[in-house]
Amino acid sequence: MSWTKVFEKGFFLHRNPRPKIYINTRFKTSLIAVEVQKNKGYDIAFAGWLAPVTFSPHGNIYGSWKRLYFKQIQQFHLQPQELAGSLEVIPKLWYPNITVRIWESDLVKYNSDEIIPRLIRIEKKIDDISDYGR
Repeated sequence: MSWTKVFEKGFFLHRNPRPKIYINTRFKTSLIAVEVQKNKGYDIAFAGWLAPVTFSPHGNIYGSWKRLYFKQIQQFHLQPQELAGSLEVIPKLWYPNITVRIWESDLVKYNSDEIIPRLIRIEKKIDDISDYGR
């Protein structure tokens, strides 16, 4: 499996109002990797959150929030409904500058119409093996 960098940007957050960090990239697969790097701030490992967001006329609709940490590249599996929108990085308030990098995997995205028949076939083979010799 290989990875392709799809986003890299530094953000100056030490101003009022604090800017929102939206990543409006359409991902080809549901497996992404995220790295958050700080330039200054307290020496704490917790960076903030990664939140899938969909914009609607009535406000933002958020998916499940995922915790982000400094000094590591984290892998996340996005659900199909989370791939339809954007991502928002929500850093903690005491970090004035951060850099966000995002990669996506080269795995082929399978839809459920392809996976379910394969799983049924595998399940049948397992049943055949477990019944062998009875």
